[in-house]
Amino acid sequence: MIIQHYVERRVKALHAVLSAANRKTLVVGVSGGVDSAVVLSLLNALQLAYPGTYNVVPVIAPIYSSKGTTGQTEATDLGFEVCSHFDNQPQEYSLSNLSDATRSTLRIETDYVQQQLDYWLRPMAFYKVAMEHENSILISTTNFSEWSLGW
Repeated sequence: MIIQHYVERRVKALHAVLSAANRKTLVVGVSGGVDSAVVLSLLNALQLAYPGTYNVVPVIAPIYSSKGTTGQTEATDLGFEVCSHFDNQPQEYSLSNLSDATRSTLRIETDYVQQQLDYWLRPMAFYKVAMEHENSILISTTNFSEWSLGW
């Protein structure tokens, strides 16, 4: 029951912060990884604890041409699976064309630079969705190992 107690505490803390800020729509990027799955799980627990108060909007933003560590098809499939598990219908925005155009426009020749750019492209899709909803907030995840390496 330690995990249940942890979830309850996190849900109460989230509710306190979100209600004080009058945020009702919670936009979250879902990558298919553990971090975003845990955040989506907590947001769904928040919805269950406070029925009718929050609207969770998952967003999947694959870049199929990405040379990242996770295959985008696999990650996208996992993202949809996670959303399905929580009965969430995600919005999907493929950013492949944007990534390819940016690579061409900026004449990017190394995969590392492109990976850095791809990392920054995804939040644009997330913020776009958040801006379409009144009283929204983007709930973000940070993978510490990625952050510390500068991804």
